[in-house]
Amino acid sequence: MRTYQAGRVSAAKPAGGGGRSGAEHPLLMLQRTAGNQAVTAFVQRKAKGYHSSRVAIAPIDMIYDGKCDAVTQGAAVSKETSRGLLGKDVSIIFECGPKKFEFTAYHPYIGDRFPWDLELVDDGSAYVTEAISKGLDKIDDDISDSGSEFWDGYHAVQGLLAADLKEYCADQA
Repeated sequence: MRTYQAGRVSAAKPAGGGGRSGAEHPLLMLQRTAGNQAVTAFVQRKAKGYHSSRVAIAPIDMIYDGKCDAVTQGAAVSKETSRGLLGKDVSIIFECGPKKFEFTAYHPYIGDRFPWDLELVDDGSAYVTEAISKGLDKIDDDISDSGSEFWDGYHAVQGLLAADLKEYCADQA
């Protein structure tokens, strides 16, 4: 039976014992080559470009790529259903000017509703967050008479779509 021991790995020290380490950080090498302003701009672009969606569990560019001209203020909402043998597919569509956001869920005739998902730009789909799911449930239940529950759900979904779009599109400019 063989036994192995883990050893320590350390950076090699330059001969002569100078103050500089043998392994220099890649950003420092880039800074010396390209200059302070170029490296600062690069790092800020990288840090600025990451946003987490409040609407769906997906990369934010998969939700909003090509949709920066969407107008969420006053978005029209419609509901479409397609009945099947064991249940119905329900779609809630937010028409935001020239763009649309389509949320779908399967409602079996017996049992609980399946999770809501959002159609992505590549024709895939992603599950929505809990806040969006609650808003869509309110819209789904109350769309026929547009009571206070409908408007609560509408403003929840519309507000989160608007906030995500604002963050995403600010980085695209």
